[in-house]
Amino acid sequence: MKLTFTPLQESHFPLLLKWLESPHVKAWWGQDVHWTMKLVKEKYGSYVNGYKWEKGLKKLFQAYIITTNDHSMGYIQSYNAYDFPREDNVSLEGLPKSLAALDFFIGEGDYLGKGYGSEILRQFLKEHIDPAYKACFVDPDTTNGCAIHVYEKAGFKKVRTIKNGAITWMIKVEQEERVRNKIYKLELSLLNSDTRRSPNNLGNLLADEFIEFGSSGKIYHKNDILKWLPLESPRQFVVEDFSALILVEDVVLATYKLTSEAASSLRSSLWKFNGNEWKMVFHQGTKCEK
Repeated sequence: MKLTFTPLQESHFPLLLKWLESPHVKAWWGQDVHWTMKLVKEKYGSYVNGYKWEKGLKKLFQAYIITTNDHSMGYIQSYNAYDFPREDNVSLEGLPKSLAALDFFIGEGDYLGKGYGSEILRQFLKEHIDPAYKACFVDPDTTNGCAIHVYEKAGFKKVRTIKNGAITWMIKVEQEERVRNKIYKLELSLLNSDTRRSPNNLGNLLADEFIEFGSSGKIYHKNDILKWLPLESPRQFVVEDFSALILVEDVVLATYKLTSEAASSLRSSLWKFNGNEWKMVFHQGTKCEK
């Protein structure tokens, strides 16, 4: 099955209107609204341009038509969960700080009950959520057992209910193994000669408050690294015994043995998730035997 997510366009509005007025969609999406083309344009018009108004401010809002084998089958939207108040302004306190939210439906009845829902979610999370957020949030109606089952198949877990149990909150947190793999790749990137020769690439990986306790006993800050590391002669490194320990939600401790032509050292780094990317905030090297 080939799934694609096509950014919403005005040409999709007639299709969206048909879906929104379909009984299986209307049961859970805009139950009290009699959708017309005018209402569709009013609600979804700004989504075409990638934003939604919230208290007079434009907030990033991404909307897509779901297609499979070039046939339009449904609709999905995503946004920063903290940009838009939940129903009854219930606080999201206690949930991950880097949190997307999404809503979706399968509009074409021929695609219902065939296992598409969880596959849509898994692919959308991989392509559009995981690169920018650490977790994703959904809040289906508790009586919508089919939707909850689909979310669970895609990896979402129930975290609480609100409105006397009427609404179920669910989140999918980035898998720990994926975090560890990401940190490993970032560490390797910092050992790559192309990265080390580029102040810009280095600057993107190091936090402004970065500090290093060098194996020589010297202390370095970000500006020091950006000045002298690009002047370093190309070196080959071997990483052994790599480990990444998730200390808290946004902080990972990486440890490993690093060997070059000249020497070996034990290395440790602290990585912090900063906005929508990981940054190294601390690094230390201690010489050891090869």
